[in-house]
Amino acid sequence: NIYNCDETGVFFRAFNKRSLCTAIRKGLKDAKQRITAMLCCNADGSHMLYPVIIGNAKQPRCLKHFNPETVKVLYRWNKNAWMDAKIFQDFIVNFAAETLKKNGGEEVWLIMDNCSAHKVPDLVGVKVEKWLADGYSIRGFSYRHVRVAFLPPNTTAMIQPMDAGIIRAFKAHFRRFHLIWVIGELDASGVTADKLKPNVRQAIEWTSRAWSCVKKETVQNCWRHVNILPSGTELRMSEDSQTALDELQALLQHIATDNIFEEPCTAEEIVNIAEENLVEDPEGEDTQLARQYAAAPEPDSGSDDDSVEVMPVSLRQAKTCLASVIQFFLDDADGKEPDACVDNLQKVLSGLQLRTFSR
Repeated sequence: NIYNCDETGVFFRAFNKRSLCTAIRKGLKDAKQRITAMLCCNADGSHMLYPVIIGNAKQPRCLKHFNPETVKVLYRWNKNAWMDAKIFQDFIVNFAAETLKKNGGEEVWLIMDNCSAHKVPDLVGVKVEKWLADGYSIRGFSYRHVRVAFLPPNTTAMIQPMDAGIIRAFKAHFRRFHLIWVIGELDASGVTADKLKPNVRQAIEWTSRAWSCVKKETVQNCWRHVNILPSGTELRMSEDSQTALDELQALLQHIATDNIFEEPCTAEEIVNIAEENLVEDPEGEDTQLARQYAAAPEPDSGSDDDSVEVMPVSLRQAKTCLASVIQFFLDDADGKEPDACVDNLQKVLSGLQLRTFSR
């Protein structure tokens, strides 16, 4: 009846930055469209709760006719796709309900880090607690049959099971499903990999499949490794995690000659993206606005010539731009444009593609 939860960022469009190349290629921007995944399980891996995915849109167009709960994922949102106090409170309520069904009301412990988004929820029955363990004062709170304990600062990397390999195994499986999709699209359409842009729905489906692929043995080994449970069993290398990395490396080798990047990328590099470790907004909204204002270029008041030279647009450029517009509407956070608008744009794009073949 002991659980651990933790958040991790997922750049669901991130691709390997290096590959084999037969010619000099221009650089590409890093794809940093992100979601945050909240993962939670108990010590023996017998209860893997539904992952909570946090996006930056309330109702993405790709989720209009899709309920994430059908694939055992909970979707939440805020403008930055970060964990916040409101989503955390919702998680605690859901955790209490799920463990009540699983354990019949027995007392359960939930261990987590002390990030600023993990605030004591404003719920009826919540009681702030403090416990003394091995000379450390552990703060937390209780809610119904749940006891939540926050780990001491600067200790999560050493004593939190999620950081000991569970999240690593999850991400290895996630990247594997991503690359399987990329290879399928490359074989079917013949476009370059940098043009392939999965949406939030696909990220949710990969999250569900990746989390279901994490084995009980992986979870148990990670709990043994951090040594916060009494156990005399020596830690073994998680076969699940290593197998997932091997499969991911094989997929990377399969597409290594895509002629997009310069040098081959390893599975470790694509799983361990440093920026994904940020799960809370490091800056306030005011600071972000101030930086954007300071970075904005000054208007050029010394020029009176407002004329703009219009360059002819090629058919290839027109198709690329129209495809970008369609992708924008599909990922639009507000989703106010009618579906017929997107359908019409797709028909226009199909017409342009037919013109290409007719030439």
